[in-house]
Amino acid sequence: MCTTGLTAPDDAAVSVDIAHVCNHFAFTKVTTLITRLGSLDPAPYVLDGQQLTEPTSIVMQRTATALLQLTACLLLALGLSAQAADKNDPTGTWTWSVPGRDGNTREVTAKLKLDGDKLTGSISGRQNDTNIEDGKLSGDQISFKVTREFNGNKIVQKFSGKIAGDSIKGKIESEREGQPTSRDWDAKRAAK
Repeated sequence: MCTTGLTAPDDAAVSVDIAHVCNHFAFTKVTTLITRLGSLDPAPYVLDGQQLTEPTSIVMQRTATALLQLTACLLLALGLSAQAADKNDPTGTWTWSVPGRDGNTREVTAKLKLDGDKLTGSISGRQNDTNIEDGKLSGDQISFKVTREFNGNKIVQKFSGKIAGDSIKGKIESEREGQPTSRDWDAKRAAK
C-alpha cells in the first residue's frame, strides 16, 4: 500500500514527490496485473521441493488486493494535488496598506475570485471600486492590473506577487509623471 507517514503537506513539492512515488507504485502494480490477467494461468509455486499450481482463488485475491492498493494510492495522489491547488486559491477579501497623503496610510481592499483559470475581482479606491483586468494565477504566481482615471489622466497599476496561503508578497508597479514607480505589495487575506 502507498503510505508515507506524513501528515498534510505544507509544501506543494512534498505532494509532487508523494505523487511521483505513487505513480511508480501504480506502474509496478499495473504491470503485474496485466501479466497475470494476460495469462490467466494459475501461477506456479514450490512447496517442499515440489512445483505446485496456485489455486485460482489465490490469484484473484492477489489481483483484488493489488487493485485496492492501486486505487488507494491514486486517491492519495489526487487528494494531495487538490490540496496544493486549494492552497493557492486567491478567492477572498485581501487587505494591505499604502502610503497616503500627509504621511498617513490608507487601507486598500481587494475582492478576488478564481473561477477555473480566470481571476476576477475589484479593488477599493478613494471614491469607488475598480474591476481588475488581465487577472492570472499560474501556480503560486498571481498578477492583474487596475486602470483608474484621475482628472482626465489614466493610471495603470500592475500587481504581481507570490501567494502562500493567506499572504501575497510582491510588487505594485505604475507610472507617475512619465517615471516608472514600484512599491512592495504585502496583502493579507481576511478571515473567511
